[in-house]
Amino acid sequence: MPRFLLRLRILLVITLAAASCAASAQPASASPPLDPKKSINQYVHDVWTVDDGLPQNSVQAILQTTDGYLWLGTQEGLCRFDGVRFVLYNRSNTVQITNNDIRAILEDADHSLWVGTFGGGLVHLEEGRISNFTVKDGLPSNNVWTLLKASDGGIWIGTSGGGASRLHNGKFTTLTTSNGLPSDDVWALCEDANHDIWLATSKGLCKLHDGKLTVMTTSEGLPDNNILTISHGRGGSLWVGTSGGLTRFDEGKLKSFSAKDGLGNNIVNCSFEDSAGMVWIGTRGGGLNRLRN
Repeated sequence: MPRFLLRLRILLVITLAAASCAASAQPASASPPLDPKKSINQYVHDVWTVDDGLPQNSVQAILQTTDGYLWLGTQEGLCRFDGVRFVLYNRSNTVQITNNDIRAILEDADHSLWVGTFGGGLVHLEEGRISNFTVKDGLPSNNVWTLLKASDGGIWIGTSGGGASRLHNGKFTTLTTSNGLPSDDVWALCEDANHDIWLATSKGLCKLHDGKLTVMTTSEGLPDNNILTISHGRGGSLWVGTSGGLTRFDEGKLKSFSAKDGLGNNIVNCSFEDSAGMVWIGTRGGGLNRLRN
């Protein structure tokens, strides 16, 4: 395990949500998800920026690891957040970080980290060992934007200009416009409860079901066709971030939240629903946003 992760091997009873809501005596896992009956602008909204210790206001990736920490990918490196304090890891202080422009972070079942970089390909940090995957190894592009661990054990990689690839047993299988994608720019990936794979592209939202692709665009009610992020909520909803704001897709209905409702910026780089049911939103220049009941 990388040295900087070894320092984290403590039992965290206080999760990010508990640190943010210290008055609550219940564990974060007991908290309900966001109430779907509320409009998005009815949730409590919090923002963190560089004034609060965030290393940079452009948050590009969000992940909560099993130890409770929130990990943020920024253009200045990988950042750990415990609800109070930000700790930055980059090339200047951590040799395992080979490129400061972090676009994607994934925790595997063995607690190792997969890190997608812009220009540096895919990096795997596992028990102090580092493995690099680039176009020389079959990766379709060295510009990795998103990562997904699917239920079948495969690692999905979304790239800029190379479509999406599935890494399984050391081999890449690639999906591009020649296979039906509307664009080879795949900004985000998500697997839903039915094990369908959702792909956020620059020209629409795609669903891969039994090998077949379907595409959703503004014609179906999305605020913008440039889909930048998609994540699966605990209540079964999908959170879709676009260049025109955030949209919740729940039981076939779309509800949107934008700058006019208080969102830091309409360009939503990433979103994540944590174990307490709170939704974290990383925006381009608008800092870190949070929605909670």
